[in-house]
Amino acid sequence: MTAQKLPNPKYIPKPYEQMSYPGQRVQIDVRFVPACCLVNEAKGKRFYQYTAINEYSRWRYVEAFEEHSTYSSAVFLRHFLERFPMPVECVQTDNGTEFTKRFPLLGRRL
Repeated sequence: MTAQKLPNPKYIPKPYEQMSYPGQRVQIDVRFVPACCLVNEAKGKRFYQYTAINEYSRWRYVEAFEEHSTYSSAVFLRHFLERFPMPVECVQTDNGTEFTKRFPLLGRRL
């Protein structure tokens, strides 16, 4: 007797939830800034662009850091919350190590 393989259930996508007021959800992401985008005294350095976007109003806050770390993420979040004109209910990230510090040594040899 062999095990019976059950069919995969059909994928049904959930509709996108529209935000109904400012601060309901803010998305934060980090990107490496390519060297070709840097000029003057920034040339030759490495920068990471942190971006926060309010989903309701599309209000945006951008800041660059030379370090890609949980410390830079905390500083960015504090600066963002100081400047955002409304209270923030939810912050959504991609769960990168700069936000969670989970599994930081995966892929590295000790």
